Amino acid sequence: MSDLFDGLADIFTETLGEPVVYTPASTGVDGTITAIWIETPISAEFSEADSDDMSEILHVRASDVPAPAEGDTARRVKTGVIRQVVPPIRGDGKGMIALTLARSTNAPGVDFSDAGNSGYVALFEDV
Repeated sequence: MSDLFDGLADIFTETLGEPVVYTPASTGVDGTITAIWIETPISAEFSEADSDDMSEILHVRASDVPAPAEGDTARRVKTGVIRQVVPPIRGDGKGMIALTLARSTNAPGVDFSDAGNSGYVALFEDV
Protein backbone atom coordinates (compact mmCIF):
# COMPACT_ATOMS: atom_id res chain seq x y z
CA MET A 1 0.00 0.00 0.00
CA SER A 2 1.44 3.40 -0.90
CA ASP A 3 1.69 6.31 1.48
CA LEU A 4 -0.63 9.26 0.92
CA PHE A 5 2.45 11.52 0.65
CA ASP A 6 4.29 9.49 -2.01
CA GLY A 7 5.23 11.76 -4.88
CA LEU A 8 4.33 15.03 -3.17
CA ALA A 9 7.97 16.22 -3.13
CA ASP A 10 8.03 15.95 -6.93
CA ILE A 11 4.67 17.67 -7.32
CA PHE A 12 5.68 20.55 -5.04
CA THR A 13 9.02 21.19 -6.72
CA GLU A 14 7.64 20.84 -10.25
CA THR A 15 4.78 23.23 -9.48
CA LEU A 16 6.47 25.81 -7.22
CA GLY A 17 10.15 25.28 -7.94
CA GLU A 18 12.77 27.16 -9.90
CA PRO A 19 16.32 26.40 -11.04
CA VAL A 20 18.93 26.62 -8.29
CA VAL A 21 22.64 25.84 -8.58
CA TYR A 22 23.54 23.87 -5.44
CA THR A 23 27.15 23.37 -4.38
CA PRO A 24 28.07 21.06 -1.50
CA ALA A 25 30.98 22.46 0.52
CA SER A 26 32.43 18.96 0.81
CA THR A 27 32.96 18.50 -2.94
CA GLY A 28 32.74 21.95 -4.51
CA VAL A 29 30.95 20.33 -7.46
CA ASP A 30 27.81 22.23 -8.36
CA GLY A 31 24.65 20.97 -9.98
CA THR A 32 21.39 22.54 -11.06
CA ILE A 33 18.31 21.33 -9.22
CA THR A 34 14.69 22.45 -9.04
CA ALA A 35 13.90 23.81 -5.58
CA ILE A 36 11.45 26.12 -3.82
CA TRP A 37 13.13 29.36 -2.66
CA ILE A 38 10.98 31.22 -0.14
CA GLU A 39 11.69 34.72 1.16
CA THR A 40 9.75 36.00 4.16
CA PRO A 41 10.17 39.47 5.71
CA ILE A 42 11.70 39.36 9.17
CA SER A 43 9.40 41.05 11.66
CA ALA A 44 10.97 44.04 13.39
CA GLU A 45 9.35 42.79 16.61
CA PHE A 46 11.72 39.84 16.80
CA SER A 47 14.86 41.30 15.30
CA GLU A 48 17.10 44.31 15.31
CA ALA A 49 17.23 43.89 11.54
CA ASP A 50 15.83 46.49 9.15
CA SER A 51 12.36 45.88 7.78
CA ASP A 52 13.92 45.06 4.39
CA ASP A 53 15.63 41.96 5.81
CA MET A 54 14.38 38.61 4.62
CA SER A 55 14.37 35.12 6.04
CA GLU A 56 15.25 32.72 3.23
CA ILE A 57 14.43 29.02 3.18
CA LEU A 58 15.26 26.64 0.35
CA HIS A 59 13.07 23.53 0.08
CA VAL A 60 14.85 20.75 -1.79
CA ARG A 61 14.01 17.16 -2.64
CA ALA A 62 16.00 14.78 -0.47
CA SER A 63 16.77 12.81 -3.63
CA ASP A 64 18.44 15.91 -5.16
CA VAL A 65 20.42 16.87 -2.04
CA PRO A 66 20.74 13.73 0.09
CA ALA A 67 23.28 15.14 2.57
CA PRO A 68 22.90 18.91 2.88
CA ALA A 69 25.36 20.50 5.28
CA GLU A 70 26.22 23.82 6.84
CA GLY A 71 28.48 25.72 4.44
CA ASP A 72 26.90 24.41 1.23
CA THR A 73 25.87 27.19 -1.15
CA ALA A 74 22.81 27.82 -3.30
CA ARG A 75 22.61 30.27 -6.23
CA ARG A 76 19.18 31.43 -7.37
CA VAL A 77 19.45 31.31 -11.17
CA LYS A 78 16.83 34.01 -11.86
CA THR A 79 18.57 36.63 -9.69
CA GLY A 80 22.13 35.37 -9.27
CA VAL A 81 21.83 35.70 -5.49
CA ILE A 82 24.09 33.28 -3.62
CA ARG A 83 23.38 32.13 -0.08
CA GLN A 84 25.04 29.77 2.35
CA VAL A 85 23.27 26.92 4.16
CA VAL A 86 23.19 27.41 7.94
CA PRO A 87 21.45 25.55 10.76
CA PRO A 88 18.75 24.47 11.14
CA ILE A 89 18.47 21.93 8.34
CA ARG A 90 15.13 20.15 8.66
CA GLY A 91 13.93 17.03 6.86
CA ASP A 92 10.22 16.31 6.80
CA GLY A 93 10.50 12.53 6.47
CA LYS A 94 8.38 12.70 3.30
CA GLY A 95 11.09 13.53 0.75
CA MET A 96 11.70 17.25 1.32
CA ILE A 97 14.39 19.10 3.27
CA ALA A 98 14.12 22.75 4.40
CA LEU A 99 17.47 24.54 4.32
CA THR A 100 17.96 27.82 6.14
CA LEU A 101 19.92 30.27 3.99
CA ALA A 102 22.09 33.20 5.05
CA ARG A 103 24.39 35.73 3.51
CA SER A 104 27.94 35.09 4.64
CA THR A 105 31.42 36.28 3.86
CA ASN A 106 33.08 33.08 5.06
CA ALA A 107 32.49 30.80 2.06
CA PRO A 108 35.76 30.55 0.10
CA GLY A 109 35.55 31.85 -3.45
CA VAL A 110 31.97 33.11 -3.10
CA ASP A 111 30.95 36.77 -3.27
CA PHE A 112 27.98 37.48 -1.02
CA SER A 113 28.03 41.23 -1.64
CA ASP A 114 24.76 41.55 -3.57
CA ALA A 115 23.54 44.91 -2.28
CA GLY A 116 19.92 45.43 -1.39
CA ASN A 117 19.12 41.94 -0.13
CA SER A 118 20.70 41.42 3.26
CA GLY A 119 19.24 37.99 4.01
CA TYR A 120 20.15 36.89 7.54
CA VAL A 121 23.16 39.16 7.88
CA ALA A 122 21.81 40.86 11.04
CA LEU A 123 21.00 37.54 12.69
CA PHE A 124 24.01 35.49 11.59
CA GLU A 125 26.87 38.00 11.52
CA ASP A 126 29.32 35.37 12.78
CA VAL A 127 28.41 32.63 10.29
